Amino acid sequence: MASGWADELTPTVELAWSPDPAIRGYFRGTVACLSSLLAAGRYEELLALIERAPYIWWLYRQYGVRALVAAEPGPEGFVRRILGRELGL
Repeated sequence: MASGWADELTPTVELAWSPDPAIRGYFRGTVACLSSLLAAGRYEELLALIERAPYIWWLYRQYGVRALVAAEPGPEGFVRRILGRELGL
C-alpha cells in the first residue's frame, strides 16, 4: 500500500521541487510521499528525491536519515553509507 502511495505522490513532489521557479511550488502531500517511500523500503529513491529538494529542511531530511539507518542498521552501517555517498561510492 505504501508503495502505491509513493508511486502516486512522487511525480507531484518532483514537480513541486523542480529547479524551474515557474513550475516549483508547495505540495501538501510531500511528507506523505516521503513517508510512503520510507515505509515501502524504497530508500535509494527516497534519498535521490530529497537531494532534489529546493530547501534544506529537517522536516524532509529526517526521512533521509531514517532511510540511511534502515538501509544498513547499526552505527557502522550509517557511517559507511554517509561516507559512501560523500565519496561517490
